[in-house]
Amino acid sequence: MISPVRLASRLGMAAGVLVAGQVLAQDSWFVDDVPDFDQRRRAGGGRDGLPGEGGMYCVPTSSLNWLAYIANRGIEQAEVLDGPRDWQDDANYQRVTEALDLLGALMGTHPVDGTTGGGQAVGLAVYNLAFCQSDLTIVEGSIWGDGNAPSPNRLLTSHLLGGYTETTYGNYGSPDGGTRDGGHALSAIGIWDLSSGQNPIFQFRDPADDGADNTQSNFRVSLAAMTQVTGAFRSKPGDLPVVRTLWRLDVTDETDNFLDSMTTFYPAAGVFASDQEANEIRIVRPVRPSGNPMPLTQFFSKPAGTGRILDTAFGQDMTAYYYITAQGTPAKPDLWRLDALTGQSVAALPNPFAPSRIAMGRSYDAYLIEGANVVRYKVKSVPGTALASTSFSMPPAGLAYNDLNDTLLVLSQPPTSGDPRRVFTKSRTLAAGGTDRALPVTLEGSVYIQPDAADEDAFWVAGRGGLLGLDAVVYKIRWDAIARRLVVDETITRPRTTISGLQVINDEGIVLTIGGELLELIKDSRGNWVNKPDSRWTGRQAEGAVALSRSRTDFDHAVMTGPSFNNLQDPTIYPSHPDCYADCDGDGALTIFDFLCFQNKFEVRDLAADCDLDGRWTIFDFLCFQNRFSAGCE
Repeated sequence: MISPVRLASRLGMAAGVLVAGQVLAQDSWFVDDVPDFDQRRRAGGGRDGLPGEGGMYCVPTSSLNWLAYIANRGIEQAEVLDGPRDWQDDANYQRVTEALDLLGALMGTHPVDGTTGGGQAVGLAVYNLAFCQSDLTIVEGSIWGDGNAPSPNRLLTSHLLGGYTETTYGNYGSPDGGTRDGGHALSAIGIWDLSSGQNPIFQFRDPADDGADNTQSNFRVSLAAMTQVTGAFRSKPGDLPVVRTLWRLDVTDETDNFLDSMTTFYPAAGVFASDQEANEIRIVRPVRPSGNPMPLTQFFSKPAGTGRILDTAFGQDMTAYYYITAQGTPAKPDLWRLDALTGQSVAALPNPFAPSRIAMGRSYDAYLIEGANVVRYKVKSVPGTALASTSFSMPPAGLAYNDLNDTLLVLSQPPTSGDPRRVFTKSRTLAAGGTDRALPVTLEGSVYIQPDAADEDAFWVAGRGGLLGLDAVVYKIRWDAIARRLVVDETITRPRTTISGLQVINDEGIVLTIGGELLELIKDSRGNWVNKPDSRWTGRQAEGAVALSRSRTDFDHAVMTGPSFNNLQDPTIYPSHPDCYADCDGDGALTIFDFLCFQNKFEVRDLAADCDLDGRWTIFDFLCFQNRFSAGCE
């Protein structure tokens, strides 16, 4: 048994506020008006159902809760959700069913096994591109990937940074740990009382808390006490156990459900660096849903006397930004970590040797060009630690990380012999092996390389070229398995201009830094590269290094697939109450039956019956409920 805990019954508390780089103290948060769609949907009455009646659709449904919330706040998602709408209104039921069917198809949701983490990442990426104009950056993290477990503080951080988070709990067979045997997805909408010293209360939308039907049930706030447990956990039978500290979701009895992954939707963003003496780092969010706590633009200063910024990158989970300065301590380049919440910069590494370029891996790995070497660091903690180093037959000039196949791409400096540059690949560990191939084009000046967003065997390079070497040129290069060489797939030329950056943030186009401004290009129906209409990025000033956010997942197919990662057919149904707390029985009207409902919950010590939040069930809870009943509902 766990000790009694306090809970949030119906919070209307203000979100955390980021002001001048510091977080205002708070120990509770709640997001109001998040939809609570039913995953179980049975065909009937002229309405469609879902495959398997939606019994395995918890992941698409938890994601769609947030997508519908965002659709009501500026990212409308035409042709699918087409917000804003009253999502509680049953008139929108068929539209939501069709959206769930679409999202499930994009995610590869199986009517028996459910949705894999990899399927969710692919499906959300396609949906974001097709219906949200890539206005969102979606980040997935799991204890079986990046090693970070969802926790009260981590969920708070995501919320304060303007993220909308979906979590998954795994069923581990024991309240002390064990082997994963299925899981269930939830939409995280709040936590009550992080700092009380007692178990904080997790508040969430549970897509499985209503039986299969063809009408929308009343939205409800589900509740669970969060209990911290350190134990031995396995991802699947036969694997070696690993010691983890996870948060268990309890009621009054312990469960075997542990939060083990989270997916967060952030507004897309860019890190822009300049050579000014103050406000050298600018964070830009071209689209911000209404009510989001993050500003459209933020300015931060780097430490004094550190020289100009050479390169920038987003941290894997969007909670930090990294940048390289031309002069560190003593008098050589440094890598810095800028905390997205506090706005404070700290040295991310114990002053490595002259880093010039940075690429971030999928699991808190930073790859730096240091002279003739590329060095891999773990930057999960500060300062980071060196993990591996490698050198190549020619010194590196540019690098990028390919999420599709977990390889590092390295573009060499030009050889003095006049031979072509080389393109190297290495595994994420920088172990021996990899490839060494001749680049089929000539590039001069500062050069850039980025993986293609859809084809793991293709990449993009950019630099100075053309007949006189005065043009900005960009090439898409792919490996031709028949010819056994790299070949050019696409060529883009901007005559008599200077290129100083290349971004590939989705599989529909690219963003270039040309003449100190951003330019977003896409292909038209004839196959020509043209300026993207209504681009979020074109025309923005970019006199220095730029990094644009992109969706990332730490999904590892070798570890995170199989029956252990299937969705649960019958997940735990946690205590819940209607969005209108006084409407205890959820019938849409305030009557004497609500008092009887509250009394029944009180007698069994239901979490939702601690109305006055004092951690006990007393006469004062009845008085509290009476006051709420008298106040009525919106």
